[in-house]
Amino acid sequence: MPAKREHLRASRILLGTQTPVVHELLELAVKRQGMEHGYLISNSDYLGMIGQLLGQEAKREAVLHILQDWGIVASEDVDHFSSFIPSRRKSTVSPSALEQKKKHPKKNRTKEKGKNS
Repeated sequence: MPAKREHLRASRILLGTQTPVVHELLELAVKRQGMEHGYLISNSDYLGMIGQLLGQEAKREAVLHILQDWGIVASEDVDHFSSFIPSRRKSTVSPSALEQKKKHPKKNRTKEKGKNS
């Protein structure tokens, strides 16, 4: 089974959300019951409970978690999709630098023109 960090990464990239409590609840269920004792049967119960308590986005995140645990969604799949989902890519520019560009767009252009002259 993937580490919690990998579950959170997949959720962020594929779903655009990260809800750590979802993963903690699912991991706790496995720790208490064990993989062999009703894990397949109780997943629907846990999915229903998570959906009622935390909403449908959290329920989708729980489904993704289970698919990762079963090996249906692998880290290679997450890597593949992260390369072409623009809204999920890691930003290479700090948020403060982006804010500066938004506040002073003309100032930034003037500096660039001055460098080329």
